[in-house]
Amino acid sequence: MDVRNLSGLLTEFSERWSPKTVATLNDYEIKLVKVQGAPNEDYTMLNWVAPYI
Repeated sequence: MDVRNLSGLLTEFSERWSPKTVATLNDYEIKLVKVQGAPNEDYTMLNWVAPYI
C-alpha cells in the first residue's frame, strides 16, 4: 500500500468542486476535492458511502 500526502495531492490540481480519485482500496475509490472556503479556515470533511449489504 502506498502512502499519499494529502497536501501534496491538493497542489496537483486547481479545479474546485471537481472530485479526483487519488487511491483505491478494496474496490472503493478514495476521492479528494478542493473547495472554496474562508481564507483563514482549514477543515477536513470525510464522506463515507458504503454499499448496502
